[in-house]
Amino acid sequence: MSEMILLPTNLDLATLEVASVDLSQEYWTPEKEGDRKRMIFAGVSERIVLDQKTAEEILLPCAVFIVPGIEGEHKTIVNGSKRLVAVFENGSVTNGTPVQVTFTGKKKNRTNGNMSDTWSVVMLAAKKVAE
Repeated sequence: MSEMILLPTNLDLATLEVASVDLSQEYWTPEKEGDRKRMIFAGVSERIVLDQKTAEEILLPCAVFIVPGIEGEHKTIVNGSKRLVAVFENGSVTNGTPVQVTFTGKKKNRTNGNMSDTWSVVMLAAKKVAE
């Protein structure tokens, strides 16, 4: 059971600024080979989705990213491609790292007839200033 929250009596929401990213998550499905996004890696988390074969609810590990907005209104992007998630689960990319993720197409699996998304993931660094 949830606890009752007591709010301060002098709280004026109109005077507060947005202090976080949009917490609603948008699922990113690239449309064509070469589609890319520059984002900040925010971790791997599980989402509840329907299994395409059984229609049962399952937990799907997803890579989570923050996409900075032009006016400071950042949004949260997720993708559950097994190969993309594996890059972040098995690699040395820490939360908060700027990355460029590029969809490189689909590749036929060796173990079955399915096609899987393939990706290129590179870390981004500040440009070096010439001295």
